[in-house]
Amino acid sequence: MLTEQDKELIERGITADLTPEEQIQFHSKFDQEEEFRKAVMFQRSMLASLEAQKKVELKTELKAVFARTEPEKPQGSTVSSRWYWLAASLVLLLITFGWLSLRTDNSAIFEAYFDPYPAESMVRGEAAGDEAEEVFQLYGRGDYDRAIELMQSRIDQGIDFRGQRLYLGNALLVTGRAEEAIKVLKQVNPENSFYTDAQWYLALAYLKNEQEAQAIKVLEQLLEKRSFYQTSAQELLRELD
Repeated sequence: MLTEQDKELIERGITADLTPEEQIQFHSKFDQEEEFRKAVMFQRSMLASLEAQKKVELKTELKAVFARTEPEKPQGSTVSSRWYWLAASLVLLLITFGWLSLRTDNSAIFEAYFDPYPAESMVRGEAAGDEAEEVFQLYGRGDYDRAIELMQSRIDQGIDFRGQRLYLGNALLVTGRAEEAIKVLKQVNPENSFYTDAQWYLALAYLKNEQEAQAIKVLEQLLEKRSFYQTSAQELLRELD
């Protein structure tokens, strides 16, 4: 069962507000404690799944997400209260990120729309293989620098898996390397099942790199496709108008 200390550690971990000592504790718990790991992944996936147009209606959206994702209750457990805490804490996280305030500059708009692609969706029902397992672990616990190093090394060696460039691009964006992220995300071709995801993050990378015209072009192309990102692309274009 998660303790209050665990909950605080997760919330601060999601917002990258941990001391070096707490980072060690966070990574240790993520690797060794299944309940802690599931709580972290639940927070990250919910943050990533909130559509832009609904971010001003946080409580309503969180209730809807909670209704879709509430797990089965083991006998004698307190799952409901635990998952209610997870959903409620997201409200505070969203406010911390500033998604409720009005934004004007591109850097602030980027921060409002960017969430790293959730780690638990990486495999998309496919076997990841040994070459991807370590990457997923590093990325999933937020160790982006080491994940970048490993992915770049394996790409240089010709070792690849289908979503690798999407995750490499995301990790580069998290660490402030937008220009490198653009180069990587542009390598994802239309036949790749992660292509639409890569296009969304490519638009955000252009925005982060102060290449607004290129970002708008990619967003307009996303509007022509039926995808999860259609509404978010439309909202982002309105902000850039």
